[in-house]
Amino acid sequence: MDHVELHLHKKKLFVCKLYNTFFTRMKGLMFSTPLSPKEGVLLSFPTERVIDIHMLFVFFPLDVLWFSGSGKIVKIERHVRPFATYIKGTRAQSVLEVPAGAAKNLKVGDLFIIKLKREDA
Repeated sequence: MDHVELHLHKKKLFVCKLYNTFFTRMKGLMFSTPLSPKEGVLLSFPTERVIDIHMLFVFFPLDVLWFSGSGKIVKIERHVRPFATYIKGTRAQSVLEVPAGAAKNLKVGDLFIIKLKREDA
């Protein structure tokens, strides 16, 4: 599985699993164990679109950030509770899910550099 690093102001903030297929995005963090503070998942789509999410079978709270294709945060939902059935999204190309509180110092408009780290075969 590929991973990405998310950098803000030349500082690495998160290392994330990259979910970029229909099935990995659909499963997301369902039935997963809690993430560590600097860990997350990035749900990536080929083009920008309205992305809504759910928290069914996610057993821990998350901060959820929507990113434009250029890497700018366009929406943040903090402390999304487990088992929330519907979280209205916005137009974005990717969604970052990190542990609740991990995005406390981030704001809409922050511009991230997203670096792909391929796992060796």
